[in-house]
Amino acid sequence: MKKLMTILIILITTVIFSVPIENFVLRNFNDAFEVANLTNKKVVIMFSTPTCPACIEFKRSTLLDEEIQKWLRTEFVFAEIYPTNEIAIFQGDEFRYGDLFFVLGARYTPTFVFFEADQTPVGAITGAYPPEIFLDVLKYVNYDLNNEISLDKFIQEQIGKNIDIQPKTIYLSQNEIERLVYLDPNTKLYDSKKQLDPFTNIVLIDPYKNSSDLDEFYIKIIEENL
Repeated sequence: MKKLMTILIILITTVIFSVPIENFVLRNFNDAFEVANLTNKKVVIMFSTPTCPACIEFKRSTLLDEEIQKWLRTEFVFAEIYPTNEIAIFQGDEFRYGDLFFVLGARYTPTFVFFEADQTPVGAITGAYPPEIFLDVLKYVNYDLNNEISLDKFIQEQIGKNIDIQPKTIYLSQNEIERLVYLDPNTKLYDSKKQLDPFTNIVLIDPYKNSSDLDEFYIKIIEENL
């Protein structure tokens, strides 16, 4: 019995920071950029279809990987879209989602297009990469000197091993906070009674209360008039 409890504790510790993808994946193109602008993050758009086998496998494996989730939930805003007739605004023009696949070069699924928060594309990859490769891609996109080195060299030289998630504090107005909480499933009002993992974007109603308990969180959001 004691041995069984030890195994259970190890298993729980292993998966404690892996959450269902619904907890951080958005389904709306423009919502992703609105969240990115509020949180100062880059955007990853996954061009997908409901029946794409590689897309399904990617969501079952790579998106559930703990390290991948840490990066996607703190440094990026991740959204998955299908080629539907839903309307998106991209760089001032209206496009149906289906047309965006063509405009942004998503000929095959899954294709991942990376953007700055202002909708400037910064790169794209096609294929359901395993966690260890996709993690390197995320770190490369976030690497300040990526215009000086190729992705292949970045991976070969293992530069990603020296790149870590950067904690940050974001100051927003009350209306901006309300909008962010509404749009982003990974943004939560902090409550010491609730179990929130360190990769949740926490909104602090009173940032000076229990401040010692907040060091583990990477993204803290505070109302700017406090």
